[in-house]
Amino acid sequence: MSTRRSRRSTYRGVSTLDYYREMSRYMDVRKLKVIKAGINSLLVGVLALAAIRAGADPGKVAMLAIAVIAALGGVEWYELPAVQLVTRDRGNEQKDQK
Repeated sequence: MSTRRSRRSTYRGVSTLDYYREMSRYMDVRKLKVIKAGINSLLVGVLALAAIRAGADPGKVAMLAIAVIAALGGVEWYELPAVQLVTRDRGNEQKDQK
């Protein structure tokens, strides 16, 4: 009784691919990813500025902010193949319906 585990990343039993496939029914997933990345970067920048105004070392805060933005961007980059697969599948479904 061995069970095979999927290599796809999951969160609470829902794979990333399935999540984006569901989201693509309601909106363009690529736009969602761009908006999400922009908001994350803006929030990190605002928090960095607030820390500098509160008296933190600007050099350390800037380096930490850049590292956090790079890490968040890395997560978005990692999920990009799933988004491309979903949008490709969605495009094929629309062609089949015409």
